[in-house]
Amino acid sequence: IIKAPDFQGAYFINLPILQRRARREVVNGIEYTSQLLRRVAVFPQQSGKLVIDPMYFQLGIVDREERRSFFFSSRIRPVKVTAEAVELNVKRIPDPVPDNYAGVVGYLAMSTRWDRSRASVNDGISLKLTLSTDSDPKQVIAPDLDFGPDFEVYPPNLISEETNETSGRVLVTKTWEYILVPQNAGQYTLDFKLAYYDPDSSGYQII
Repeated sequence: IIKAPDFQGAYFINLPILQRRARREVVNGIEYTSQLLRRVAVFPQQSGKLVIDPMYFQLGIVDREERRSFFFSSRIRPVKVTAEAVELNVKRIPDPVPDNYAGVVGYLAMSTRWDRSRASVNDGISLKLTLSTDSDPKQVIAPDLDFGPDFEVYPPNLISEETNETSGRVLVTKTWEYILVPQNAGQYTLDFKLAYYDPDSSGYQII
């Protein structure tokens, strides 16, 4: 690769190439050798037309027609190749945006785990909240949860982050820890709701 695009206006993640073996591919009736050189997941950062610049390569083509000695031999002939630019039309998410919007476009799953279900007044409780999504990882931040006036809440800490590829999708999983200190005795039920935009249904969903 001589020059790769900088993906201006988008955030990108380089993906591993799991199968590097060349394969045969027929295009317009002509057989070619196909080789995967790079895989990238692209997350647009702005609406409108997004142009991904061409990528420039230098390939080594085996030239078998030249005879250097009594035995046939081949040489590598350098050839420069330019990939085509890619244009994307990026839509804005529609208004009105829900108050509990999590900044996620795509799939979203949430799970919570308490360290215990009983505590005393002024005794800290740990809540671990995990979000999994195929949306832009930079947009996945700690939700501003409403714990009500009976709890003092410390700012959440990001304790783990994983990025995996599943069925052709980049899935990011982040876990935060919230520390809650109950201020009053009693029994409480905390209900958390987050909204995300689902492109498949062209609407906001609540989890």
